[in-house]
Amino acid sequence: MKSALPEDLRGAVQALSDGTLAARAYCESRLARIRSTESRINAWAALDEARALALAEARDAERGRGGRTGALHGVPVGAKDIFDTDDLPTEMGSPAFAGNQPGKMGAGTVLERTGLPDSFDDAHLVHRTIMLYEGAREHAPRQAQHRRVMSAALNAAIDEGLAIPHDDYRSALARRAAFVELALDLFDDCDAIASLPAPGAAPARLDITGDPSFCTLWTLVGFPALTIPTGLSDGGLPYGMQLAGPAGGDDRLLRVASWCEAVIGFKGSPG
Repeated sequence: MKSALPEDLRGAVQALSDGTLAARAYCESRLARIRSTESRINAWAALDEARALALAEARDAERGRGGRTGALHGVPVGAKDIFDTDDLPTEMGSPAFAGNQPGKMGAGTVLERTGLPDSFDDAHLVHRTIMLYEGAREHAPRQAQHRRVMSAALNAAIDEGLAIPHDDYRSALARRAAFVELALDLFDDCDAIASLPAPGAAPARLDITGDPSFCTLWTLVGFPALTIPTGLSDGGLPYGMQLAGPAGGDDRLLRVASWCEAVIGFKGSPG
């Protein structure tokens, strides 16, 4: 007798992880459940069964190759009809969005070389002034009580921040506001700006996270930025590519990143 498939998520995750349940078989069972109940529940705005099964087969193949898998590897997921996807319409439950389908980036994508204007040269100093001034005033009371047990680097940063004049801080805030306007202009003719995320590969040491200077501008102006892996160094540590977008452009930036990942095709793991 064929064993029953688990109905609860915990049981399905365990069976998929153990290899006693194939992702395709589990997906088929979920699709069958949808077909048997959809006429009463009417829960799905769009459903591509063929693609769902193809993706499930791909997850089985990945597991078979011994690749790295996450906790929900092989578990089918439904997305609420308010999230843009590149393969199904997103109509948001409203006639106003009937037929709305965000397209994949593809043939219309144009890559151009660009560079930051000289007006951004002091962005790092402005960022440091604001960060140390605000951080010092937040942590000074703790430092007064616990200076001896705080690290030398943290004590030095707080001391430096407390020594920054208020007028310098106010000037830095005004300069940051100007940077926001200048940074918006960078995206007049593009969706994202690509750059290195750091001067080199990730550090082998565990006591530091690397040089953050390449993302300082985006942190300063509050624009979204992310990094995707692109390769490994000779030591097995990751290189990457940083992508930044304009304020409020998080969704578009994620689509650009997805396109870049597909084009680059890097599948390696650090080690």
